[in-house]
Amino acid sequence: MEEKRTSSFRRNLWAWFCLVQLALTWQAQASWAESEPSLTERIGQGWSYQLRLVGFGMATEAAQTPRNPENRIMALPQHTVGTQVRPDFRLDLDRLSLALQPRAEWYWESWDQGPEAYQAQRSDAFIHQWLVRLRCTEALYASYGRENLQWGPAYLTSLSNPFFEDNGKSNPKLELPAMDFARLVWVPSLTWGVSLIANTDQGRQDISNAAFEERYALKIDYTGSADYGSLIFTYREAALDQVSGFYGRTLSDAVLVYAEGVVQRDPAGLYPQGTSNPLGYVMSTNDGSDDTWIGSMLGGLAYTLESGPTLSLEYLYYGPGYDDDEAQAFFDLLARAAGELQAGTVLTPLAYQALGATADPGLRFLRRNYLMLQATQNDIVDVIDLTVRWTRNLDDGSQRATLIAEWSLGDHLELFGIGNWDHGNERSEFGSIIDRQIMLGLTVIF
Repeated sequence: MEEKRTSSFRRNLWAWFCLVQLALTWQAQASWAESEPSLTERIGQGWSYQLRLVGFGMATEAAQTPRNPENRIMALPQHTVGTQVRPDFRLDLDRLSLALQPRAEWYWESWDQGPEAYQAQRSDAFIHQWLVRLRCTEALYASYGRENLQWGPAYLTSLSNPFFEDNGKSNPKLELPAMDFARLVWVPSLTWGVSLIANTDQGRQDISNAAFEERYALKIDYTGSADYGSLIFTYREAALDQVSGFYGRTLSDAVLVYAEGVVQRDPAGLYPQGTSNPLGYVMSTNDGSDDTWIGSMLGGLAYTLESGPTLSLEYLYYGPGYDDDEAQAFFDLLARAAGELQAGTVLTPLAYQALGATADPGLRFLRRNYLMLQATQNDIVDVIDLTVRWTRNLDDGSQRATLIAEWSLGDHLELFGIGNWDHGNERSEFGSIIDRQIMLGLTVIF
């Protein structure tokens, strides 16, 4: 594994070096031929930066359920105080663009729910994103770097994105870990675009229950006067791994309809399987021997009122999620494992292993059918943006209410608050992990 990472790092470093070397050569030739301003002057003209300081406090109340008994499995901190330094640097020359986003973070956390109370501090410094992009021709671009690639119109999730499960819309104040990509983008017209994307390294992304595998995608984009869409073909191990896409159409000034979908081969995830061990079940991946293709689809409608608010409705069918029998087996395993853990029997190690696997089974959603309603109002009295979202699991009846509020205090200060309130019984998705979570913070922009 270490050898694979080293090889990947060397390959990434060599690609980055080649792009920069080629770009600088082209820049020098252009400057010599056309008597442009000096390189120093052009760097000064193309240089830009922004600095954001983010501070926040977060309170989390873990649900008291068999999925996380006494918070001993997920160890969710009850209180968190965080400070983040987020500088962004960018340099644009004629054919070359460079971007760098270093980060520094410090956190204080406390655990009051669980067998014992304690506190801890941690800090980190890293490169969140970086990018080298070269304009080879007027229509062709090549890039390499660490990016968070996002697309698609949906709020709940972007089914069409094979690289990122989280689209960042549930908490826009937390930066999603990025991965390493090489991209070749061809834009022959204002209507069409074609991208070749290679995911070469997992970067800072945590891959649940699986080792990282390089993926390659062909993305075809269409943008019309009243509609837009993309079709994405994703390959893994030289075989077609999934076909996905999204489409949106403006029906009027007030109405937008959109959809996202995917058909994927043997999606990753852990499923409860009957076994002869004392717990009765074990969490395991599909063996993939039948080469099963599973589909998921999301449909959405957005309506903007004359007074300003936008109302959105989404329905999601998530094919890899548990059916009724799998969900019953999943929660039966939780109950038995939590019982053994509480009793402190010889099966305690087995119970810990089972509960660790059920904490994150590697699925975007636990079940299959979801409904989301959302209301968004921006520029309330010119300074407040507000989003209220309600999500219901139609299979088990559990619900989540979300509030996202941002209050601008001028050009350099912004207050924000994000809250999630979950409701459901202990055998439900939105009732088995947290009861509520509230985040309050301040962003300073320079």
